[in-house]
Amino acid sequence: GPVLKDASLDDIQDLFAAIADSNSFPDVKSEPEPEPEPDPEPEPEPEPAPVDTHEEPPQQQTVTLPGVHELSPSERMMLEAILAGSMLNPATAAYASLIQGARVAAAAMGVTIAIGPAVSGNAVAGIGGGGGLFFGPNGEIGAYGSVAGRVGVAISISATLQVTVVNGGPDRLNGSAVAVGGGGGELLVGGGAVLLTPDGDFLGISAQVGVGAGLTPLEAYVEAQETWTSTPVVAPPPLP
Repeated sequence: GPVLKDASLDDIQDLFAAIADSNSFPDVKSEPEPEPEPDPEPEPEPEPAPVDTHEEPPQQQTVTLPGVHELSPSERMMLEAILAGSMLNPATAAYASLIQGARVAAAAMGVTIAIGPAVSGNAVAGIGGGGGLFFGPNGEIGAYGSVAGRVGVAISISATLQVTVVNGGPDRLNGSAVAVGGGGGELLVGGGAVLLTPDGDFLGISAQVGVGAGLTPLEAYVEAQETWTSTPVVAPPPLP
């Protein structure tokens, strides 16, 4: 056009410079990359709870012993006949064998052993409850507790038995005692309680066992007596 025809070289250069300026883009400054965030500091591990090394003393409670009734000659003859028949009956043979073993052990160890159906799930609660038979160190035989005087009831069979072993004769099953422990096996394997006299002397043990378990409370009695006294004891004889 006429503008370019009459323009000088300087004008043309100025024109191109103006066009270049009008089409230029502002400098875009690249923003710096953000610095990586530092790794979070690990949370401190919680301190372990202090271990309570304080042992709770075994529980003690006073229990009333069941009391005993020694059999008359006629009652004893009746019991002997019942036991003899029980040995021949497969359904009662295990129980009858347990009874015979208790008689032998009582004489050999100088203790009285009381055996009857467990009337409670707790060994301590069952000491003074229910009833059964007892066998003394000098051949004494009788009934204790609620079945005293009723021989037929005294040998009633139960899957779980309350077995009490006391040192000395049947008179030791009278009066009261202090039961230490009780159903969790704190002092006796399998659960049970150590029996002390009101003066704190060792009296015996009481535990609950299955009919087929044998007289394991005799072993518990020996262990408990060794723990609570320094009196020599006689090891329980083997069961027949």
